[in-house]
Order: sequence, then structure tokens, then C-alpha cells
Amino acid sequence: MASFSIPLTGLKADSTALNTVANDLSNMSTTAFKAQSTNFSDLFYQQVGTNGAGDLVQVGAGVKVASNEIDFTAGTPTSTDVASNVALQGSGFFVVDNGGTQFLTRDGDFQTDSTGNLITTNGENVMGYPAVKGVVNTAAALKGINIPIGQVQNPQATSAFGMTANLDSSATVGTSYPAQIKIFDSLGNSYEATVNFTKTATNTWSYNITVPDTLAVASSPAAAAVMNVGSTPSTATTVTAPLTAATPATPSWLATLTPSSSSAGGNTTYTWNFGANGGAANAVDGSTNLTIAGNSITPAGGNPETMAALKTQLDTLVTAGTLVSDSISGNTLSITMPDATAAAANTTLTMKGNLTGTSDVYTFNTGGTVNANSNLTITGQKADGTVASIIPPTFVSGESLTAYANALTTAIGNAGITNVTVTPNAGNNTLTIKGSNLAMSNTLSEDMAGTTAKYNFNPSATVDPTTNFSITGQTATGATATVAAPAVTAGMSVATYIGMLQTAIANAGGAGVPLVGVSVSSSGGQVTLTGANMTVANSMVQDVSATKNTYTFGSSGGVQTSVDSGSDLTITGLTGTGSTATITAPTITANESISAYAGALQLAVNNAGIGGVSVTGNNGVLTITGANVTTAGSVIQDAVAPANASGIMTFDSSGNLASPAANISGINFGGLSDGAAALGMTWNILSASGTPTISQVDTASAASGTTQNGYATGQYESFAVGSDGTVTVTYNNGQQQNVGQIALANVANLQGLTMLGNGDYGVTQASGAAAIGTSGSAGLGTMEGGALEASNVNISTEFSDLIVAQRAFEANAKSVTTFDTVTQDTINMVH
Repeated sequence: MASFSIPLTGLKADSTALNTVANDLSNMSTTAFKAQSTNFSDLFYQQVGTNGAGDLVQVGAGVKVASNEIDFTAGTPTSTDVASNVALQGSGFFVVDNGGTQFLTRDGDFQTDSTGNLITTNGENVMGYPAVKGVVNTAAALKGINIPIGQVQNPQATSAFGMTANLDSSATVGTSYPAQIKIFDSLGNSYEATVNFTKTATNTWSYNITVPDTLAVASSPAAAAVMNVGSTPSTATTVTAPLTAATPATPSWLATLTPSSSSAGGNTTYTWNFGANGGAANAVDGSTNLTIAGNSITPAGGNPETMAALKTQLDTLVTAGTLVSDSISGNTLSITMPDATAAAANTTLTMKGNLTGTSDVYTFNTGGTVNANSNLTITGQKADGTVASIIPPTFVSGESLTAYANALTTAIGNAGITNVTVTPNAGNNTLTIKGSNLAMSNTLSEDMAGTTAKYNFNPSATVDPTTNFSITGQTATGATATVAAPAVTAGMSVATYIGMLQTAIANAGGAGVPLVGVSVSSSGGQVTLTGANMTVANSMVQDVSATKNTYTFGSSGGVQTSVDSGSDLTITGLTGTGSTATITAPTITANESISAYAGALQLAVNNAGIGGVSVTGNNGVLTITGANVTTAGSVIQDAVAPANASGIMTFDSSGNLASPAANISGINFGGLSDGAAALGMTWNILSASGTPTISQVDTASAASGTTQNGYATGQYESFAVGSDGTVTVTYNNGQQQNVGQIALANVANLQGLTMLGNGDYGVTQASGAAAIGTSGSAGLGTMEGGALEASNVNISTEFSDLIVAQRAFEANAKSVTTFDTVTQDTINMVH
């Protein structure tokens, strides 16, 4: 029955309205999204009769969706600071191309692809009008906008320049005023052109235009050159040399031995130590007279005897019962007797021993003193046979042998060490330490006057065979020895030569007898010798590869360029002593020739003592050849100028320029060193309105507001989109260039556009064809670069519409359930 179909149409229409609201809410954050609203209309009507007045009685069949209208009002622009983003404000759409088919979009979330094309996030090309040399042609067919990312802008040579300047009318005749202006050649190189004004008479000034051109240096290897590498020894330094004692002598040393004793079980044991440090047992001296309980024990025949022979004699007392026992263990002899025997007044328990002695001799060099880091210790026997060591005495740097010997003697005595003597001998620079059972440890060092010599080799140089260097110094014995220069083979490296010197130093006084405190090392081409009481003679000589630096001057029409006064070339090289010297650029006269400049440089090199360097100036080329030579600063040429680069300016009584009366053209400069085309320029001395830009009044000469139309090569830096859609690229040379203009389009019936998704719209018959133009024309809106248009969805409106649609849906649903109840009641009536 119709009662069911009518609410079903309402449910369907309300469902569409709910979907529309849901779609709007889900796209609240979608760039440039446009909200929609669903509009309803009633369906057809059925006539069921007429009333008494003749009026038709009609019953409606339900509802349908009449339209889903799009709200094309602009969303709020939001700044992103992303150059490729563009927000469209006002009417219109961007034109994008997808494989040859053009669509419309309000979504300006653009980006660039790998080739610089401006595209949408879907990969569609953003269309616009092309630009040729920075000029946009809006009559041309649309093309994709391309950004020259990573590309280079070709340079433009200066063809016109100008300045605003005043010349001081009160200046005296002969006064000059230089005014500079930067210009560019056809290869993009810049020059500081100088317009030099010189007052020649009242109200009259001459001018001369020059273009100083800095020359590039070309370096190449030259024939090898031999250079002496010498050095004057530096101020004396302190050299510390550790000393080793000469081989010890072994004299016999007579010593009185006093035993140590211990008691146990009614017996007393006495022990004599005949040696120390684990050495061999020493002999018993013949002067020994050991008396025990009235028994005298002396070496047989009064001669020295072994400890074993003495024990044999003591064995008779053991047999007789006078001694309990006797024994030998290593270097010690022990006897044990009853305590009563030990207490007998006639018991004498001293012996004389022939001990092994040592004599250590330390030889100092002439003038050598004891170094403060010395920590020599001496270990020996005390009177009771025990061992003791002295602690090295405290002393000051530079202490003499005598003072050091006295300190050692005092320390030995304080330690109780016996049978040791310390003897200094200033006459032969020796320190002798003699004693029995003596041991030495740690070090004894001396201070000696030293010298350091440094030789500066080129890091890649080899040693020349003519080297005859020698070193003279002292050996450990204090003797003087000389190291003869080792034989050098052609091409020998510095490292190999140093190794040979080190071997010769180690054997200067004979095999294994070195020069004390002399060392040789190298680092980065510098050879350093340090030594005690050392002298050096003759020279080290290096083979070095020379370099040739050339500066090529230009010419124009057969006229050679001259050296500019701004040249500040310096030359640094080695002198005969191995040190370096630098010459400063000589004073340059006006229009100085290349040969004259070369002669002045050569004279300065010679006066500085720099060897192996030659300077020539022939056929327009300045050549500097030398070993180990470096150059700094610049060689500058004055480009060749025509006659009209110079002239006369006159001024009237009011300071206005009287002549020349027109801009000065035909100013050509040739012979530029980089090979660029000759500069052809016009000096605009008149403004665009014809007013002179040069004046002469009573105030200081000054120039300002210089202008010129050239620029250097430019590297792409960034781009920006203007309010009219013009895409402008900025280069690092300060230049800006238009590369295109983003096109806009509109249609007669916006509601007739078909929605394609991804923010795109397609034209239909209902919308009408797209009319394409530029921002601000035919009612089209404007653009904002670095921003995006926000969605125009209004959440409050959407929530209101959502409630209305919800209630409508519920009402239609209620109609269905009501009709269902009525239907059931009707069926029940039948039954």
C-alpha cells in the first residue's frame, strides 16, 4: 500500500542528507574542501477526486533529493611557509593536467617533482602561462609550470653603467678623485672599474676609465733545482744524559767482621757473614785471631784461608767438647757453644775477612753537572753484616760532582754502611764509588749544555749527493768525536739519510760508543738535531722540484695590457741558510710594462737572499720559476681601453654639467684574462629624464647610486608565487626572474561541475566550458604564496543539519511502524 512507500522515500532522502553531513564533517581538514547541502523536493501527486467546490483532492507520493549544492565560498588561508603552497582567494580554480585531460581544483598543496615541475599531490601538472627571458606571455598556450631547481642562470655582461657624483669645485688643480663601480663580463666575472676624475682647470675635470683585471696563476712543474738547507744552531738548551758506570774493578777489601748472636736451650750461636747479595764466600784473612775458652784459632801459617779450612780447625773444639757445633751455609760461618763458655771473659769473637770489592766510575762530560732527576741508590753491608740502602740525597739542578759526592758520603754514613768511599775528580770529570759487597741501582744523569739545529727540507725533497754535513760532540768518556757525513746516493730520501746519521752517531767513538745526548729526527720535512756540547759543520743539500707560475696578460688589437697599480704579488722562498724570506710587491708606475715589473720583482728576490728563483716577463707572460717558492697576493692588469675611455668634462658657473651633452658610448675594454668578449659599454651621465647625474659644487667629492645592468652567473636558490600567480625564481647572484604565471579558470555554472575526488572538478555541459585567465581578470581571485586554503565546512551548521536529518529519519521510520500496526489491525478485522 502507498502508506509504506511514502515514508520509504523520506528515509532514502534523509539518508542522503545524513551522508552529506557525514562527508562534510570528515573533510573538515581537507585543503580547500567545499561543504555541501542536500535539498529536497516532493514527488508527483495522485488525484483521488474533487470536493463540492470543484477543488481537486490530491495525495502526494513522497519526497526526493532535488540537489546537493556545493558552497564555493573561499576558505580561510593558513600560512605554511612552504614556497610551493598556494592559497586561492576569491573566485576561480587552478588548472591542472592529468595525462592530457585538464581538471579544475582549489587545492593548492603543490610540490615539485625531480625535474622541477610544479605538481599536485596526485602528480598532476599545474598549468600556467610560460615566460621567455623573464617576460610572461599570457597569449601563449598553457604549459606546465617548471621551476629551474639546481640550474644555473647565464651571466649578462654590463652594457651600461651610471653613477650620481659630485666633484668638489674648491679642489685645487691636479686633485684626483677615483669612483669605483662593479661591472661584469660575458662570462660572469666581476671587475671594479674605476672612473678617475682629475681637476685640470676651473670648472674642468678630465676622466679616465680603467678596468683592473686580476690574473689567474697557472702552476706547472719545472726542472729540478738544488737548494742548500742550512741552519744556525739555536740558543743553548739543556740536554739530560743518563750515565752508566764503567766496568767495576774487583779489588780485595779487608774488613773486620763482628758476628750476630742468638741463644736457645742454654747455648749461644754466633754467625759471621763473609759476603752479601748471594755472592761467593770470601777468604779468612791471616790477621784473624779467634779466641774461644782459651783456645786461639788463627789461619795456618798466617795466610788467608778458606772458610772450610777455618771450620776444620773449629771442628777440633767441637770434638773436645768446647763447642757444641759448627757449620757453613753459603757466605756465613756459625758456631754454637754453651752459654757459660760464651760468657767467659777471654772469648774474642772478631774475625778479619778478605771481601770482594767494587769500584764504579761514572765519567761526566766537560762542564757536566748532576741532573736533578738522578736517583742513584747504593746498597752495602753494615758493621753487623746486615744489608742497608741509602735513599738518594736531595740536591738542586746543576749540582757539582764534589757537592754530590759529599751528599752521597753523608747518606752512606747515616745508613751505617761500612767500607764504602765516594771520590769526585773535577780534573777528569769522574765520580768513583768504591766499596765491599756493593750494589748500585737506579740512575745517575748529567746536565750538559746543548744546541739544537733545524734544517727545512721540502717534504717531497731528496738529499743531494753534494751534502757534506758533519757533527762533533762528546762520547760517554768525555772524549771528542766527529761524525763524518755518510755517503749519499742520488735520490736518497730524508728518512734514509737520517737513519744513516743515527747509525753514525751511535758509533762515533768506535763501535758501540755514541755521542752523548745527540739525537736526530724529522717531521714534515724538518730535520732537527739536538745534542750536548755539539757543533755542526758544512751543509745539507736537498734536491727539490721547482715550480713555474705563469700569469698571462691579455691584448686587444695588438696592444698589450699593462700592470695595474693594485697588484700586490709577494714571493716567498728559501734563503741559503734554510730560512724563508718574503718579498713585497714593488711600487708600480702608471702603465708599467710586464718586462719592467718582472725586473723589479727579480731585483727584490735577489736582495732578499732568496735562491733559485727567476722572474721573467716576455710576450705578455710573467713567469716565476723556483725551488720551494710560493706566491701570494695578486697580479692585476689594466684591460686595453679605447681613446673614448678618457675625456674632458666641463661645468657651468652653477655646477651643472655642460659637456659632454649626451651619454658616452663606445667604451670598449679588450684583452680580459678570462677570455670573455670585449666589454662594450655606455656611460649614462644623463638620467632617464635627461638631467645630468654629474655635478660640481663646493662640497667633498663623492659618488653614490651607482647602477649597471650586468650580473654574474647565478645558482638557483628559491622561488615564490606572487598574488597574481607569477612564479619568480631567485638566484644567488641577487637576480630574480619570472618563469611563468599560474593560470586560473572559472565556469558559468559552478553547481554543474562534476566532483572527481582528490579535490578535482571536471567541466560538464551543465557547468559550461572553463574560461581561463589570470588572477584579477574576469572576476578571478588572487593568490597567496606559502599558504593553503582551509576547508569551509562550518561545524555548527553541520551539527544543526545533522540533528534535523536525524529527526526527519526518525519521523519517517515512525510512519513505517504506524502503517505496519494499521495493516495488522485491518488483517485482524478480516479474521
